[in-house]
Amino acid sequence: MYYLRKDMQFQHYRWPDIDRADTLFTGEPSRRAFDRWDGEQVLFVINCYLSFLGKATIVEARGVENKIVHFLPLGSKSERSVLNWLITNMSLNK
Repeated sequence: MYYLRKDMQFQHYRWPDIDRADTLFTGEPSRRAFDRWDGEQVLFVINCYLSFLGKATIVEARGVENKIVHFLPLGSKSERSVLNWLITNMSLNK
């Protein structure tokens, strides 16, 4: 399952040009700085986390989005560190 823009519950994101997102957010999370306001980058990290877990529902994906929006500590973070933070701090079974 891929979490899509239309599935997201929050509306505060910036949406960069689609051409940029198609080439920039592919593969594995990297040490590139994570921008919690960039909708494409947030989707990328959420989908990487869901991939790590295996199967997930829209409700579970929204829980991951909620965790990023409300609980991800402020400060400089990379995509990789956000993914590691999710793996450490997220439990979809709660």
